[in-house]
Amino acid sequence: MATGAGRVPQIGARRGRLGCLGCLGKMFISLLGTLLLGGLLILALNAIFYPWSIHMGGRLHLIPVWRGWGKDTLGVRPRLCCVRLV
Repeated sequence: MATGAGRVPQIGARRGRLGCLGCLGKMFISLLGTLLLGGLLILALNAIFYPWSIHMGGRLHLIPVWRGWGKDTLGVRPRLCCVRLV
């Protein structure tokens, strides 16, 4: 049974080397790459559908979290008010 350009597959032939990282190293690098691309995809979707979340508070925020505080003067004594938007 010939395959490709007239080669006959050999039974028990050795596979090519996986390199210096081996199987687990390549799997780890693939996992890191997938997580990085997934994070970039989430940031891109956030920038497309919620562009205001990048510029909360007048500054650039790559991670859309804003925290601010101020004085509450409605009562008799002033209190601090902390607000966090995620």
